[in-house]
This record gives sequence, C-alpha cells and structure tokens, in this order.
Amino acid sequence: MRTFAGSNEVEESELEGLARIAAEFFEMLALVRPELNAATPHAVRDGTLASAGVMMHGYAALMREFNLDIARLGSSAARDHWQRALAMLGPDVNYRQAEYSGDFLGRTNPLWQQLGIARLDPSSGRVQVSNTGGSRRRAGDALVARVIGQDSIDLGGRDVRG
Repeated sequence: MRTFAGSNEVEESELEGLARIAAEFFEMLALVRPELNAATPHAVRDGTLASAGVMMHGYAALMREFNLDIARLGSSAARDHWQRALAMLGPDVNYRQAEYSGDFLGRTNPLWQQLGIARLDPSSGRVQVSNTGGSRRRAGDALVARVIGQDSIDLGGRDVRG
C-alpha cells in the first residue's frame, strides 16, 4: 500500500479510500489478466510474470496513476480511461521487441532480463524472478510506460526500448 499511497504515513480514513480504489483497480486488471483470478490454474500462471510478487508492486505504480486520474478526471472518466489503457497488458495483445513477439508479461520477454527483473538460470534453464526494491521500481516503470504508451523506459540515463 505504501507504493500506491506514496507515503509511509497514511491516516485510517485515507487508507479506507485507497483500499477501495485499489480493489476497483485490481478488479479491472483481473479482467485483463486471467492469471490474477484465484480460479486460474498454476499451469496458466507459469508462463507469465502477471501474478509474480514483483509485478504486484509494479501494479501499485499503475494504481497510483489511476488514483491521480480519479482526482484529475473524476471516477467515471478515470475508470473508462483505465479500462482501455489496461487492455495493453492483455495476454493476447502482441508486444514486439527485437526477436521477441508475444505477451508483454511473458516470462521469456527479453525486456525483463534487460531490466534485471528476471534472469535465465543456466543450470535449470528456468527463468528466475527478482523481487528486490530496484526490480519492483523497474517493474512499475515498465508497466506505466506500456500502459501510457511510452516506447522506452529510462534506467537512470540509459533507455531500454520497451
């Protein structure tokens, strides 16, 4: 909640409002990403980072933007805007980078390795996911860039094409 709230100090009444906004946002996101529904089998979740812990922090960065849009546009307009914007994260929306073409949140998307969020374990051949403070921030940056339509992610003076 701290990532979403933008502060460590949150009053109880403010926390209740933020919880309602977070629940509304997560419901919209779960319509786009079936992996976020409890009934989705683990076999479906294994091919993506959509339900990975690091992405939950990334989603909080998107929630913060959603909350700002509620203040700026009003609830109804913000909800309409974000339902369309979150569609960019859908598993059927083709994302392309170099030789990769597929789900933006796919485990094999090279963007996640470039950002230090995932790495290929040479001994097992499996993709390992990092959940450090830095990887959480970079996940948020990548999700925000994808949803608002930026074509690169700034990594402290180094752009990564997204």
